[in-house]
Amino acid sequence: MMPLLSLAPWVRSKLRLPILCILTALLTSCGPEEFVHWSPDGKHALVNGSDGTYLIDDAGTILNKASGSEVWLEHPWMPDSRRVIAVRKVKPRDFAEYASLLGKERADAMAHVADELLAAIRSYKGELDKFPFDDFVNRSETFAAIYDSQWLTSKASAVVFWYLQEKHPREVIELRKKFNEPEDPKEQDSFPPIYELTLRTVLPGDIGPEKALVRSVDEISWVKASPSGSAIAFVKQQPVRPALYVFDLDGQRLLAPVDEGAMQADWTHDGRWLVYLKTRVPYRLLEKEMQLGTVSRRELGKPQGALREQFGDVEDLAGILFHSEARVGCLEDGRVVFAAAALTLPAVSQDAPVVSLFTLRLDAPNLINRLINAEAQARLPNRPDRFALSPDGKRVAIPSDRGGEVAVLTLATGELAQVQPRVPEWSSETQDQLANRAPSPAPTWRTASELCYIIPAGKTPAALRRAEVVLHTVGDQRLHQRVISGSWSDAMTDNFLPRRR
Repeated sequence: MMPLLSLAPWVRSKLRLPILCILTALLTSCGPEEFVHWSPDGKHALVNGSDGTYLIDDAGTILNKASGSEVWLEHPWMPDSRRVIAVRKVKPRDFAEYASLLGKERADAMAHVADELLAAIRSYKGELDKFPFDDFVNRSETFAAIYDSQWLTSKASAVVFWYLQEKHPREVIELRKKFNEPEDPKEQDSFPPIYELTLRTVLPGDIGPEKALVRSVDEISWVKASPSGSAIAFVKQQPVRPALYVFDLDGQRLLAPVDEGAMQADWTHDGRWLVYLKTRVPYRLLEKEMQLGTVSRRELGKPQGALREQFGDVEDLAGILFHSEARVGCLEDGRVVFAAAALTLPAVSQDAPVVSLFTLRLDAPNLINRLINAEAQARLPNRPDRFALSPDGKRVAIPSDRGGEVAVLTLATGELAQVQPRVPEWSSETQDQLANRAPSPAPTWRTASELCYIIPAGKTPAALRRAEVVLHTVGDQRLHQRVISGSWSDAMTDNFLPRRR
């Protein structure tokens, strides 16, 4: 196959509006993310290294490289603690394979706009870097009818030029000559990927072939299995706004969309309901850090765990102001934990909304309780929306998006304990340095009382040269910590364990 038209990178660069930088940060989860994912039984974990996803035991010993050479984008465990739901990117064989997943409406729109663009560029008399691509896009009714403008800027141009490369190779050759554009084999790397949601076993001695469940041209950005393991909920980043889906493992089928506008969700403990925070704004409006939305739920399952033939109606339980990355967690007693902004109107410009944690009773939707008092709120790390609920539902770990802070909130008492204070050497780094060397991994729970997080270099004799991953027994007055990453190589951990300068 001839390399992808070399005009494509230039056109994509022309589309990178200032708003796109903000959008990309939002949609790629710029907040703290988990790098260590513990199995439900706490015996194993998957670690996202820079060169693959590794399987470790509870002592931190590397057992194998679970993903081979690729890095899984998502890899939550199934309830049985032996299978993993892995999301990965694969390169399409050709445009026909990609178009089959794109769907007829979107594929036809891409073809139509590609032909329009080809004609416009061929008739253009000026210099290539002055081609009015923005004007062309703004005049295209096809794009406006099918795609959100920000989805277009981040992905659609690559698909358009790929189509041109395969369907109009002679015209592409002529354009290369006209604008003195050399062929570049590296352009093949810019092919838009296909996202695969797969199910596989990863434990030593139990590794079997993976089973592809869902293939999509839209990124699969969040995944979670139901408590019974009979269904998998996931989010696809569709052209206008994200959508929540469910795959029925018993029936081996993808079901109709649950709802739109949700970035994450959680199952109730009986598996009957999927609870989520959602907003109706399209991607092009997501540059706003906080969004108006709702805490919503939909009944998907029966009491015994199987999915219903027909889903119940969507129920919007409470109106909230929340961050697009915000999580939601279901407790066994029927309450839902979520993060939202507490804001009283009217308000002056200095009254910035304060994000805090709340509970909502599913059996009494009008009953909302704030979990954090004013004194604790002042000591709260700045990303309560990225909280991690302990396996027994009694504690919540709260991270910071810079500085490495970790705190634990006990739900029954409202007590907030600082597990790790702000780390000065991490806090003083610039945003660019934080992006490349950030101690951004969020804390995760191995058990109901053992928390996994990162400590800075020099904190203990076992962490003199670089930051390390530790397991900390919550509530232990002796501050008992054990390092589990000591044997992990720098090559594996450079993306989340900063070394001393």
